[in-house]
Amino acid sequence: MQRTISPEALSERIETDGHAITVIDVRKANDYAEDPVVIPGAQRRLPETVDDWLKEIASEREIIVYCVHGHAVSSGVLDRLLAAGRRARMMEGGIEAWKAIGGATVAGPS
Repeated sequence: MQRTISPEALSERIETDGHAITVIDVRKANDYAEDPVVIPGAQRRLPETVDDWLKEIASEREIIVYCVHGHAVSSGVLDRLLAAGRRARMMEGGIEAWKAIGGATVAGPS
């Protein structure tokens, strides 16, 4: 399995197989506060608490994480998920790349 997924491929995956994946916004709190929107259906989780919330996600589901630009934050969370034996990838370019392809967003939890 590749370590990353493009925004375009994630969009297609959500439309065709969304029930088999869990999409998670892992932006740091201050980055999220600046732009509190998420990809429709995405969960909002803090990157520093990954060890707590990964237990809540069904093990058969693939996990897709994203941050602002798809660099350090989502990569660090991905490393932790993979070390825990989970099937996971990070979205290339983060939510900014998602918005650049015209991907929909919705108001996230406060």
